[in-house]
Amino acid sequence: MEIYVLYVDETYRYKGIGRKLLEALTLQQMNKGATEQWVSVQEGNQLMGRLTLQT
Repeated sequence: MEIYVLYVDETYRYKGIGRKLLEALTLQQMNKGATEQWVSVQEGNQLMGRLTLQT
């Protein structure tokens, strides 16, 4: 699976929606056998360092 861009509308930012979406996708892919994941975020994004793929 590839997701090139994931944006949350300004109205809904800083409520954890993007993190929850990415966590759900990560879990789904782990259940399908994924062993690694690459995430690139804009500088200053709070997600950095909080989401890891653990097998």
